[in-house]
Amino acid sequence: MECVEFGNTLDELKYKHNREMEKRLSNKMMDLFIAASVITFFLMVLNPANFFGAGVSIENYTGAVATAVFYGLILGFIFPTIYQMLLPPPIEWMPEEFLEIRRARIEFVLKAIIKLSK
Repeated sequence: MECVEFGNTLDELKYKHNREMEKRLSNKMMDLFIAASVITFFLMVLNPANFFGAGVSIENYTGAVATAVFYGLILGFIFPTIYQMLLPPPIEWMPEEFLEIRRARIEFVLKAIIKLSK
């Protein structure tokens, strides 16, 4: 249980929304990791020479799973973190259409929160 006290309903709704967004972001990162691992695993099973050298076949899938998880870790967590550190924030380079969509979504959510708080 969380010990949080709110001054009004709007603050409570904002808090709950932020908690849901944190959960969604963590789920998105886990899905990215799993997808990268599964794709790498299937690529290794179909053509292991791309990963291990020519003439290698996979009889024991344990090594393939371990390598797929390793590549999933690199592709799913490390590369996005590096790109996030090196590249400017998206607000500086995104096309105006994406920013308009973002603004419209924010306005929609704020209107819904205000409507629920009344």
